[in-house]
Amino acid sequence: MKIVEVYSELMKALLSGKFVYTAEIEAGKTSNLEGIIEKARRLKGYVAAINITDNSEACAHMNPLIPSYAIQRDAGIETVYQLTCRDHNRLALTLDLLATAALGIKNILVMTGDYVTLDDPETKTHFRLRLCNTILPGKENG
Repeated sequence: MKIVEVYSELMKALLSGKFVYTAEIEAGKTSNLEGIIEKARRLKGYVAAINITDNSEACAHMNPLIPSYAIQRDAGIETVYQLTCRDHNRLALTLDLLATAALGIKNILVMTGDYVTLDDPETKTHFRLRLCNTILPGKENG
């Protein structure tokens, strides 16, 4: 039997074999966290974690690190910090992953992200980074 170290309540729930519900909240184009935290509070008891989107639909929103931390602190619900490679070079990804760990956010969803088409078509993307090259070095270094 393989021993798995459990890092979060979401991971514990997933490993239990039961069906797990999560919710998604968009960070939005705001600097006011009150509405986001209130949405999270209403979901408490219904979901195992809340996924905070990272510039969904390739439109600029608040950095999801901020509401991820605030929801965990103020609403008492684990979050899943969504991180898109599209908007980050390797240095920025490392910066965000270190900040995530320092803030106690234990669940991270890394993905490429949507193509930039609506908000600012002139925006340069970083799709050249392969997800495996981004994730594996962090895993090897603890």
